[in-house]
Amino acid sequence: MTETYIFDAQRIGQQIAAARKAKNLTQSALADQLGVSYQAVSNWERSQSLPDIDKYAQLAAVLDLPLTELLGSAKAEATVKIVAADAPLEPATLVAAAPVMPPAKVEQEAAAVQLDLEHLASLAPFLSSETLAKQLAGFSDTPDYPDAVVRLAPFLDDATLNAAVDARLAAGQPADLAYIGRLAPFLRQAKVDAVVAQLAASPDALAGIRPLLPFVSESALTKLLDQAPDDDALFKAALPFLGYDAAGARFDAIAAADPSAERLVAMAPFVRAEVLAAHIKHLGAAGGEAAAQIRRFIPFLPEATLLTLFGK
Repeated sequence: MTETYIFDAQRIGQQIAAARKAKNLTQSALADQLGVSYQAVSNWERSQSLPDIDKYAQLAAVLDLPLTELLGSAKAEATVKIVAADAPLEPATLVAAAPVMPPAKVEQEAAAVQLDLEHLASLAPFLSSETLAKQLAGFSDTPDYPDAVVRLAPFLDDATLNAAVDARLAAGQPADLAYIGRLAPFLRQAKVDAVVAQLAASPDALAGIRPLLPFVSESALTKLLDQAPDDDALFKAALPFLGYDAAGARFDAIAAADPSAERLVAMAPFVRAEVLAAHIKHLGAAGGEAAAQIRRFIPFLPEATLLTLFGK
């Protein structure tokens, strides 16, 4: 991957602080000479931020430091000088300088060239989602485009991500559904819910839905289970992602219909102790075969609840 950060915030901050003190300057005095706030100088010295790229030459002059010594890197010095020349930047130089360039300048320089995917990935944190989408569109017909969308997903806008998902949904192959799962962490919940609703009507729905389950809303997941009440595979896959309230309500509904239902044991790790305790009391009161079911729930109860139920 392209080298990105050649400006070492910790080292530069230490150099600024040491040189300022050697010159017997307060942070405010240095700030006045540079035309910045004293908070900016304080942030530099604490490595909380870096000076903008157009400040380094002035900083070096005020502090009587060679630029290379201030920056700690000949490559960083060369980058500062190239940017200062105000000529169009090569992509590699733009990548190196982006962390210390004003965002508008990064946008301007990026708009002037078609970046390759490695440079685009390095610059993604410094570009607007609109610029990133425009750059990415240049690769839409290449084999690298799908992986690039996943790689850049944290920085892409909803429209770009949704379009990628919709294209895969239209294809509908298993590999396409797995790809949607890779994008799921970066989609809006409403989009995930809509995708799950669409997939639910397809053959072998669980294969496509399973990767999306951690990102589905509780209401959409509940609706999905209601639509497929006899699908044990879906039921078990969805259990870890139901909230306690939804799981408890479903447990109570199943128990009311059949107190010995196998699904109740599967649900035991995902419901509150008081729900299990109430069910155990009901089984005990029913007696007979129902009471024999109690031991199946005991491993899922905390000691305090067990003492309350069975203590003498």
